Amino acid sequence: LREQLYEQQTMIQTTHYFGTRHNIHILVSLITCLLFLTTYTTAQFTHSLHGGDSNSKQSSVSPDEVIQDFLQNCVSDEVEKSELRFHIQGWRWHTLSFLRDAGRLERLAKKAYGLDSCESSSTSLPASALDEAAEHVINFNLKGLHTVEDELFFPWLKDKLMTSSSAITSVARNAFGEVLKAIESDRRSVAKLAIQVREQARLASSDELDLERRQEAASNVAQMSSALKSRTQEILEREEKLLVPAVAALVPQSEQKSFNSKVIRKLGLLDSRLHLVGMYDAVMEVGKEEGLFNEIIPMIPRMMIPRWRRNLYEPKAGVLDAV
Repeated sequence: LREQLYEQQTMIQTTHYFGTRHNIHILVSLITCLLFLTTYTTAQFTHSLHGGDSNSKQSSVSPDEVIQDFLQNCVSDEVEKSELRFHIQGWRWHTLSFLRDAGRLERLAKKAYGLDSCESSSTSLPASALDEAAEHVINFNLKGLHTVEDELFFPWLKDKLMTSSSAITSVARNAFGEVLKAIESDRRSVAKLAIQVREQARLASSDELDLERRQEAASNVAQMSSALKSRTQEILEREEKLLVPAVAALVPQSEQKSFNSKVIRKLGLLDSRLHLVGMYDAVMEVGKEEGLFNEIIPMIPRMMIPRWRRNLYEPKAGVLDAV
């Protein structure tokens, strides 16, 4: 009897144990199903929100990466790559010329009032030196560059890289649009900073202010010119990484050369001579593109550079040579 009671109790406990495990298995299964449904629903919502698998994947990739992947796939043949050329070098060299001038303006501002520990204050510089230098760097060089970019270069880039084309995927077009928008925003910041540089240079050259106030303004010019140079350098590096190879790959060389002629006409005959001197100096300073400069610029303009420097460039920008 005692054994029968023990067996009954054991059977009850065993039945209860397996019954409990069975319930747990059911509960775990239900939870797993709920989690799967939740995950699936969320994934479907994200999929529809981004417009499909490709766009959903694209949302995690930067526009720069999209463009680099597109360009790599666009031109995979090494022979074709070797034949691709970017012919709008005047725009690049104009940017290099401004970068060089911004650096020279910074050094001049430090030298004018002995702000650099390595330089002593130069009494040989006229009081108007900083104002004259900023006039050339901001009102002539940068203004000319931005005029070409605003009125010609960026509208042309948008037409070539953002309009419907069988050679450019919709994803790549959107990426080009985002990059161009970001670059234009950065350029507007540069333009605003340049206005402040110009104003501070006027104050630094004003004979109505005491020495301390002029030194403060000159210090501002130096700091802002340095910022101008670094921001413009960052913009150029992004352009050379994404836009230059895109134009070389997608725009026929004849169209590039035709556009380059428009840029020269936009600058005007006299101003283009001044800009050419600045471009030449920038290219020679970089030291890597002298051959390309000699190849692209015709011989007669190159021969005229020393004369244009003496008669046109130095009267306007010679003050920058003080550094």
